Amino acid sequence: MFIELKRTVIDTSWTKIMNYKRRIRKKDKSKMIIIFLLVIALAAGVFAVMSYFEHSSNKQQSSSYIEEDILSTKEKTVDGITYQHKRKLHSYLFIGVDMRGEAVGVENYIQGGQGDVQMVLTIDDTNRTWQILQINRDAMVNVNVLGVTGDVVSNEFQQICLAHSYGNGKESSCENNVSAVSEMLEDEKIDGYFALNMDAIGLLNEIAGDVTVTVTSDFSKVDPTLVEGSTITLTDEQATTFIHDRKDVDDETNLSRMARQREFMNGFFTTVKNKKDANFAKDAYNRLSNYTVTDIKEGTVSKILNKIQNYTEKDIVTIDGNLTVEDNHWCYYQDENSLAHAIVEMFYDKKG
Repeated sequence: MFIELKRTVIDTSWTKIMNYKRRIRKKDKSKMIIIFLLVIALAAGVFAVMSYFEHSSNKQQSSSYIEEDILSTKEKTVDGITYQHKRKLHSYLFIGVDMRGEAVGVENYIQGGQGDVQMVLTIDDTNRTWQILQINRDAMVNVNVLGVTGDVVSNEFQQICLAHSYGNGKESSCENNVSAVSEMLEDEKIDGYFALNMDAIGLLNEIAGDVTVTVTSDFSKVDPTLVEGSTITLTDEQATTFIHDRKDVDDETNLSRMARQREFMNGFFTTVKNKKDANFAKDAYNRLSNYTVTDIKEGTVSKILNKIQNYTEKDIVTIDGNLTVEDNHWCYYQDENSLAHAIVEMFYDKKG
């Protein structure tokens, strides 16, 4: 189930302000997160050994619940209602990085690539549910700025996508992005991250083969072959344009681009789920691994996939806010009350 954002445009003499409201639309599965998890699974090559890893990790899981027992005493009150932190909860950050080529990293610590796609997955072992928080890459938050040695030199209020741009383009960039997301969520713990370079989009399309989408945007200034209103099977180049580009496409906002990304993920999932080749996962990993950075272990991947299959999916959560244009940049100011509700929805249960 997806929560989409509807926009209302208000023009002033020097800036445009867009107010976004959520609208819920039912789906059979949250295919976007499935695709990210699928890619992780490809990276770990765990389809054939899922049961083994789940069995071998039981002892490690039980020890982690000691920390969760302490966390479960944490409370939060929103609109007069008190909530208690969930106990057996694990969270993971998924990042789509706006970088070309392979994930080889950078040396100057200011060009690590922006995190254009940001999603948090939570898995609740007590209630046997899983849920996604979809974060707008233009959300204005506190971000650590890293110096040339990788140390934090300042903390600036800026777009959350910039958190990944500081660092080496690999581990330190991901860790800085995790830090920004965690602080935004009132210091919630993020248990792992997975980042995929956007240049892998064409490769993903090639690996899947025959990904079909309906074009609902006006790409006439960018790629006339993407005809608005048509249903087409994407070439690898078209797939990259369809998912990545927003300049000269519709209203040029990230929210419009996010809708296109969901459309691609739906088509990708439909194609990949019918793959019968036993070597598909291994072959895909060998081709994608150079474009990914993750600290999620193989055993954890297998457990995530197993729970996604067997737990109940809850609604995707987004955060209301106002989108403005400042110094030729989009800035999304999140509504504090909406953010508070998102936090309790993802990490808390109603007390009592």
